[in-house]
Amino acid sequence: MRDGFELTFTAPVERKTATPESLSVEAYTYDYGSPEVDLVTPKLTISSVGDDGKSFVIKVEALSKRHVHAPKLSGLRNEAGKGLLHTEAYYTLNEIASVP
Repeated sequence: MRDGFELTFTAPVERKTATPESLSVEAYTYDYGSPEVDLVTPKLTISSVGDDGKSFVIKVEALSKRHVHAPKLSGLRNEAGKGLLHTEAYYTLNEIASVP
């Protein structure tokens, strides 16, 4: 999305844990073999949660073109109160979509 990401899960997320405090995003870039550089931690908001609880949209204050965006979802729980099996994802944002 041009202002954030839609995250989709295989099971419903406990809605009360779908808050900006339950997740974070870092964005960085690097040259081959180098450490991470230009690290930023943008502000997040959750704009919507799917009716089935299996998805939500996070808005990222400032997406960074040509950066790896790494959402960390350590505070999310499923409806049974269990944490996610995998709490990190990585997405390289090559282009930011223009307004349709």
